[in-house]
Amino acid sequence: MTPIQNYTGKSWSVYNPNSKMWQQTWVDDKGRYISLTGGMTDGKMILNTPERTTPSGKMQSRMIFYNISANSFDWDWQSSTDEGAAWKSNWKIHYKRKH
Repeated sequence: MTPIQNYTGKSWSVYNPNSKMWQQTWVDDKGRYISLTGGMTDGKMILNTPERTTPSGKMQSRMIFYNISANSFDWDWQSSTDEGAAWKSNWKIHYKRKH
């Protein structure tokens, strides 16, 4: 996959005590808006999008944050076209704290 040039996006994550879930909103300069909800499961933060209809059928996406430490974590962006029975990794990123 070729990285997108001149691409800027930001996300905001908050814990909602009423639903007892994390909520994340992503927006970028290409007009994309993504809303995710979820929480911690087996040491991983898993945030899911609602299922949506695309030109090729129904799809759901999720972010999984794992190997979480004070200085780094891994992040997978996955998608499913079968209501979450199977997930395909679209990309994986390893983040490290800048010192």
